[in-house]
Amino acid sequence: MAVSASRGFRVLMATSALVWTATPGFGQANTAPQAATPGTDDIIVTANRQGDTLLSKVPMSIVAKTQEALDQQGVKVAADLSRIVPALRIDDVTSGSSNISIRGVRSEVGSATTGVYIDDTPLQARTLGGSASGGGAFIPPIFDLQRVEVLKGPQGTLYGGSSQGGTVRFISVQPSLTTSSVSGRAEVNQVEKGEPGYEVGVAVGVPLIQEVMGLRIAAFERHTGGYINYIDRRNTANPVSKDDNWREQRLLRATLAIEPVTDLKINPSFVYAFDKKNAFDTLYRSIPAYTTPAYGTYLDAAPVGSPTAALGRGSPVGGRWTSGATGGLLPVGYVPPTTSGIVTDVPGSVGRRVWIHAAHTYPALNLGDYDSLETTNVADNYGGPVSRERNGRTNEMYMGNLALELDVGKLNIKSVSSYLKDTGKGTFTSSLISGVNATSTVGYAPSVNSPFIFDAAGPIVSLFDFNARREAKTQEVRLTYPQDESGISFVVGGYWNNATTVSTSINTNDRSAARLATFGIGQTFFPVHTAADIASLIQQEVVQNLEETSTAIFGEASYAFTDKLKLTLGARYSHEKIKYDQRTWGLLYNSAFGVGTLISGGSLEKPFTPKISLSYQATDDDLFYVTAAKGYRIGGVQGQASPTVCANDLAALGITNTPSTYGSDSVWNYEAGAKVRAFDRRLQLSGSVFYVKWSRPQTPYTLPTCAFQFTTNIGEAVSQGFDLQGTLRVANGFSIDFALGYTDAHFTQDVLTEPNAQGVRQLLVGKGMKLMEVPEWTGSLGARYEFAVNDGWKAYLFGSYQYTGSYKNTLGPGVLSYSPDSFTTPAIPNVLARVGMSNEHWDISLFADNLFGNKTLRQADLVGRTSCRDTNGCSTYGSYFPLVYGTALRPRTVGLTATIKY
Repeated sequence: MAVSASRGFRVLMATSALVWTATPGFGQANTAPQAATPGTDDIIVTANRQGDTLLSKVPMSIVAKTQEALDQQGVKVAADLSRIVPALRIDDVTSGSSNISIRGVRSEVGSATTGVYIDDTPLQARTLGGSASGGGAFIPPIFDLQRVEVLKGPQGTLYGGSSQGGTVRFISVQPSLTTSSVSGRAEVNQVEKGEPGYEVGVAVGVPLIQEVMGLRIAAFERHTGGYINYIDRRNTANPVSKDDNWREQRLLRATLAIEPVTDLKINPSFVYAFDKKNAFDTLYRSIPAYTTPAYGTYLDAAPVGSPTAALGRGSPVGGRWTSGATGGLLPVGYVPPTTSGIVTDVPGSVGRRVWIHAAHTYPALNLGDYDSLETTNVADNYGGPVSRERNGRTNEMYMGNLALELDVGKLNIKSVSSYLKDTGKGTFTSSLISGVNATSTVGYAPSVNSPFIFDAAGPIVSLFDFNARREAKTQEVRLTYPQDESGISFVVGGYWNNATTVSTSINTNDRSAARLATFGIGQTFFPVHTAADIASLIQQEVVQNLEETSTAIFGEASYAFTDKLKLTLGARYSHEKIKYDQRTWGLLYNSAFGVGTLISGGSLEKPFTPKISLSYQATDDDLFYVTAAKGYRIGGVQGQASPTVCANDLAALGITNTPSTYGSDSVWNYEAGAKVRAFDRRLQLSGSVFYVKWSRPQTPYTLPTCAFQFTTNIGEAVSQGFDLQGTLRVANGFSIDFALGYTDAHFTQDVLTEPNAQGVRQLLVGKGMKLMEVPEWTGSLGARYEFAVNDGWKAYLFGSYQYTGSYKNTLGPGVLSYSPDSFTTPAIPNVLARVGMSNEHWDISLFADNLFGNKTLRQADLVGRTSCRDTNGCSTYGSYFPLVYGTALRPRTVGLTATIKY
C-alpha cells in the first residue's frame, strides 16, 4: 500500500514527538545493513551515515569486523578489540566502565575522547573525577552483532564532541520481514589454575506479519571463571579465597521492524545488559626481605589516654595526641630501642617525648603467578583472622530506542530517539597502598615506604565505595541525499542530548589506628565532627551532580568533480552546556558531614568542528584520500585532594589544593590514506599516515605520596604515526590477515609548576615526554587454512599472533610524578589457536587463548621509587614502595565453542 510523501512526513514527525511526551523508554535503532558474508573481499558499512557503502569505497581509516571474525579471533568483550585493531586501546577499568583511545588521544578522566555507539545510540559518558566514581561508558558483551566498525581520527562532524580520537560502533542484527532465522553460540572453557567458564546465547528472528512486521530477540549469558587467589602473607600456602575474580554477564535485546506503508520504516528496540565483576584482576609479585629503619615522631604534648607516670625508655603508649608532631629519621649515632615506644633522650630533643617506631625486617614474600594480597598489613605475630575484603563492581544498563525512517523520493529522513539508564557501583580496596601520613617527615615517610605495618594491632582497611547512576535522552534527525547526476550528495541534521549523572564516592579508613601504629599518634579530629562522624571512619565522601546538554546542527556534503575525484566538506556547530555541584566532607575536612565544601557552577561552550576531505578513486580497486578534521572535548569538574594528607605533594607543585575544574581541549588531525587491491584481488590493503596536534590535553596527574589523582590541562602534544591492515588469499582455502600500527604520542613543550614557598618553579611535564599508556607498536597476524572433509563439511586451522607494544606508565624523568621502577610496561604478545569443523549451519571448534601463558605484568604507576626528579640514575627520590602489583593477560584458557545458524 502506497502513502504520499506529505502524509508519511507527518507520521514521522508526530511519532517522533510522542517519544518524549508519552514515555522515556524508547530510543534508537540503525538501518538494517546488508549482511556481509565471511570470506568475501568487502564488507558493507554505514560509517558515513549516507547509506550502505562498501568498506573499500569509504575515504577514511576504518576497520570493520563481522561477528564471525570476532568469534574466530577470541573477541568476547570490547577490551579484546585492542588486540586486533591497530592504534585502538580499550581498558576495562576499575569502575566497570571502558576507557577507550584511538591513535593516542586518550584520557582516564573527564569527557570521553572516543565515541561509542550501539547502532545509533551513543554510550560514551564522562569519567568522573576523584579516587573512584563509577562513571564512564558501559559496553554490553559482544553477541549477535552484524559487525563492529572502528572509525579512526576525529569524527566530530557526524558523531559529536566525544569522538575526538575516533568512534567505535557496534551494529546489531536487525529483524527480517520475510524469513525466520535462529542462531546460537555455546562454549565451555577452563582457565589454567582457575575455575571453569561457560557461555550460551541464542537469537531468534520471525516475521510476525509477512512483509510488514518482524521481530528479533537475542539472549546471552556468560560466566568467566576466576583464577586469582587472595593470600594472607603470613600463610601463603592457604589462600583466604580462591578463583575470586569471576565475572557474570547477561544481555537481552528485542527489536521490531515495521513497514506499515511503502517507504516508511519503524524500528523500536530494547536492550538490557548486566555485568558483575566479583573481584578485580590485580596481581601482586613476590618481593625479597627488606628492613624499615627506626624513626621517631617528636611530640609536643602527652597523648590523651596515655599513662600519667614517667615513661621509661621504650615504654608502650596508647591514645591519641591532640597537638601537632613532626618526625623523621633519628640522629646519626643514636641507638634506638628495639621495641616501639616513648623515649626522652633523643639528641637535640632531650626531655621531649619522642615516639620511637623500631626498625623491623620483613621476611621475603613468595607469591604464585596469580596471587593477590588481602589486608595483611598487621604485626608479623598477629594471630587474628584476615577476612575477604569487598573488592568488585556491578554495572547494569537499560536502553530503549525508536528509529523512524521515511523515503521521500531520493531524500531519506531519519529520526532516532533514545533513552539510556545505566548504573555502576562497587568497591575497591587500597589497604596495602593507602598512605597514612600524619606528620611532616624528614628522610623517611613510613606510610609510603612499606605496605605492611609490623606492630599494628589488627588489619587496617581502606575501602573506596562508588555508586554512579546516569540517565541520558537523545534525539537526532538527519536528512540524507545520495549522489545523483549532479555529483552532489549530503547528510544534514540536528542533535540533542541531555544527560544527568549522580555519583557518590566514599573512602572509609581507620586512619587513627594506622597512625598510632606508624607514628604513635592518632588522627586529629575537627571540632565540627560528632561522635557518630568519627565512628563512621569516613575520611572522604564526594557527592557529584552533573547535567550536560548538547545541542548541535551538522552537515557533510560531497561533490564529485568526475567519476573519480570527490571533495567532501563537513562541519558541526554545537552548544555544550554543563551544570554541576559537588559536595565533599569527611574526617579529613573541617566541615560538617552532609554539608561539606560546595563547588558549583556551569559553563557554556560553542565549538565548531570542520572537516575537509579529498578522495580519488583511481580504479575500481584503488582509492586514495587526504583529510583534515578537528575534534573537541569540553572541560569538567573534579574532586579535590585533602590539603592535610597531600600537603607535601601540593607544596612541591606550588599550590595549596588541586584544581576543582579543568578546561576544554581540541585536536586537529591531518591524514592521508589509501585502499588498494592487487593480484586479482587476492591482496587487499588499507593504510594511512596521520599527524594529530592536541591543544591543552586534559591530563591525569598523580600526587606520588598521597596517591590522589587529578586532571589538569597541560601544554601541547602531538600524536603521529601510521596504521596498515590487509588480507592476502594465498591459495584456495588459505588466507592471511595482518594489521600493524605505530603511534608516537608526546608532549611538545616544557610546562612548569607555580612557584613554591622558595619561589622555585619545578618541571611539571617536559618536552618530548610520552603520553601515558599509549603503546608505540600494535599489530596482529592471523592465518586460516580450510579444506573439504566431505560434501557438506570442511575442517579449518586458525592461528593468531597479537602484539601490544611497550608504553609509559608515568611522566618523566625529572618530574614529581616520575616512578622509574614502574616507568615502562613491557610489550605483551598473545597467541590464539583454533581448530574446527563447519558446514552451512554448524561450526564446532577447539581453541586455546594465551597459548604460551604470557604472564607479563602491566604494572601500576606508584610502585618502587616515586617522586624522583633526578634524571641521572634516580638516586634521590621521595619514597620507595616495595610491593609490585598490576594486571596481566588472562592465563591460558582452552575450550570448546559451537555456533549454529538457520
